[in-house]
Amino acid sequence: MRGVSGALRRARRAVREPVRRVADLARRAWEALPASLREAYEVPGRPAWGYGALCGTAICVLLLAGALTGHVREGSTAALGAYLTSFADDPAMPYGRRARRLLRNNLFIMIGTGVGSLVEPNPWIAVPVVALIAAAGAYWNVIGLPPTLATILSYFQGPLPEGVLLHVELAGIGGLWITGIVLLTWPLRRLRPLRSAFESAGLALADLLDSAELMADSEQTDDAERAEEADREWEARRKDAEDALAEARVAVAHYIAVEREEEDEDDPTPGRMLDALTRIFHEVVAMRILRDGVTGLTERRDWVEDLDEAAHAQAEALRDAMCRDSPRGVPKALACAARFADRVEAIRRSTLSGDEPLAVGALLGQIRRCVDRIGVATRSAALISAEGVAVGPRLPRFTAPPGTRHKGPHTAHFALRLAVVTVCSMVLMLVLHEEFGKWFVVTVVANLRPTFGDTVERVLFPVMGTAIGATAGAFMLALTPGHVTLALVIGALAVVGYALRTLSHNWWTLFGTPLSLLLADYVIPLSWNAAVLRVLFTVAGAAVVFVAARWLWPRAERYRVSDRLADMLEEHARLVRALADQKRRDVAARVEEAAESAQRLDESLERLGKEPGGTVPEPLRDAVDHAARVRDDALALYAVPAPDPGADESAPTSAVLDAVADRLEATADAVRTGDHGGLPDDLDEALDALATHVEDLTEQRLDEVAEGAAEEWTAIRYAYTHAASAHPTLEDLVTNASRLSKAAMSKEAAIV
Repeated sequence: MRGVSGALRRARRAVREPVRRVADLARRAWEALPASLREAYEVPGRPAWGYGALCGTAICVLLLAGALTGHVREGSTAALGAYLTSFADDPAMPYGRRARRLLRNNLFIMIGTGVGSLVEPNPWIAVPVVALIAAAGAYWNVIGLPPTLATILSYFQGPLPEGVLLHVELAGIGGLWITGIVLLTWPLRRLRPLRSAFESAGLALADLLDSAELMADSEQTDDAERAEEADREWEARRKDAEDALAEARVAVAHYIAVEREEEDEDDPTPGRMLDALTRIFHEVVAMRILRDGVTGLTERRDWVEDLDEAAHAQAEALRDAMCRDSPRGVPKALACAARFADRVEAIRRSTLSGDEPLAVGALLGQIRRCVDRIGVATRSAALISAEGVAVGPRLPRFTAPPGTRHKGPHTAHFALRLAVVTVCSMVLMLVLHEEFGKWFVVTVVANLRPTFGDTVERVLFPVMGTAIGATAGAFMLALTPGHVTLALVIGALAVVGYALRTLSHNWWTLFGTPLSLLLADYVIPLSWNAAVLRVLFTVAGAAVVFVAARWLWPRAERYRVSDRLADMLEEHARLVRALADQKRRDVAARVEEAAESAQRLDESLERLGKEPGGTVPEPLRDAVDHAARVRDDALALYAVPAPDPGADESAPTSAVLDAVADRLEATADAVRTGDHGGLPDDLDEALDALATHVEDLTEQRLDEVAEGAAEEWTAIRYAYTHAASAHPTLEDLVTNASRLSKAAMSKEAAIV
């Protein structure tokens, strides 16, 4: 008996422990639910009520026209075509691109509507047809999701008394109607997306300039935690500025590069503004690196206040230019830069008298040049903004911008996966003979995403919103007394939904779901049972999406990360090589290409983390950060002037750059081949040679000063200024390149 009772106690403990763990997890999830809900349904900006009113009015007018003229079905078909066409619209896009996308999407929706209506009499033919259209929309971005939805909805609506051709024409008319409505303000708001992109980039750069105050706080304290916090804040602002500039570059391309026949015909104003903002970014990054070099050489800090004042004045001038189209802050910014220049000149004289290291004067001289160039670029941006950014009007051309049709292995896998799941969902609904089975299929097709992690996010709060929206829409259909009242309800939902659409997908789901339900079943009288079935089908579709994503997800991203990592190393090696070869015109382009390669690696890591059970090795995250610092060092070296063209004094600095480029190229080869032996190890030797070279030049320069040639620009002064200014940045470059190489070669990174 004792043995039996002991076994029972052990069994109870074995059962109690898992139950306790599950209860604990449920308790923590319940406690975190309010915060998660607040985060999921937070509105990060002001709703676009004007845009919402346009879209809501466009859809409501079509429904009311059909209801008041006795053509309810025709009005609902046109309204549904307008609703699906609007999926391709984005108020932040340039109007030319918006027109192309809306018209193209309208054409695809007409095709989808016609195909769905044609295959309606043959259910088992409809299964592969719908799956193929869904796969095509997932594989080619130019097609997208709306044609698939149009095919599903037109198939499940049953026989059409008015005929297939009229049904397609009505859907097309609805699409053209809403296209004309949303583009109605084209003459007045044509350049707003471009100006908005410039404003965002300018404000991000202003915040980056203000980060000088954070650096001053960290320099005046020995608190390591405070200094680390300042570094993190700088990195965050730097990334925001880099991303904002990239978006501005895309906006300029949409307005000029994509829509031009000959470059000379275009107004150069947007390109000049972009160049000015890019110069500000480059000089701010270089100024920070050079500033770090000065603080490591001297304890003198009287120049810091003047530098921070100049940077803050330039930031305010940039904000005035971007937000208020005013150059009024420019004179103050230039005056502050002049005061800083006077301070630098005073310190330079003290270095000549031996009160400070000679290198302090050289580095502060480079910082002064950065401040001057930032001031000139800020002045250019302010004048362009005051004059008004202009692009000559032109009709939209139907040419896709570069990169819009990018396809990769993960895209093909997702398209195949979506086709399989679509076939299964269609077959299940055909077997069940459910009239409202379309909502099950629509939920599956609309919520399965290209990554497992994105799918999980898609089926949590959005599906909860979908269930709420489906319930609300179903009860509205059951309660509304007539089509006119229902049309007004749909119009109100459309106004709120479209106003929130660009700010929060969860809010759009909450309002867009009942909108789609009401539009699709506008003609059919519904009961309370139908309302319940819709909710059940929506939730069941979400469950199928989660299971499908979990079991069908290809765990293959880890095999592509190594190629992205090697590409990033090679691009950064080319950047450093351009500096070594003194190809200064190529450096800016190389910086952009290196940043894009790092972005591709970061995106690949994000996909890796969203695979089932996928984990991102921390060294690879560090590699992305180290690569950004390598680009910063390159920009700082780009700001250092070359030595006297008549003398060959750049050899020691070029030797360091060549050694760094060799190390990065060898690391890229090792990542591709898996052979981690035989990396070049001459970085320390090159740095030692540079340090000796700087010491020799320092002695020669001091001899010149003693002989009375302090103010003359001799060959030795040119050489010393170049070498002394580049030396601390090259040391930092070697450190960051070594860290990048080490992170790429770590055992944790090698598993991918």
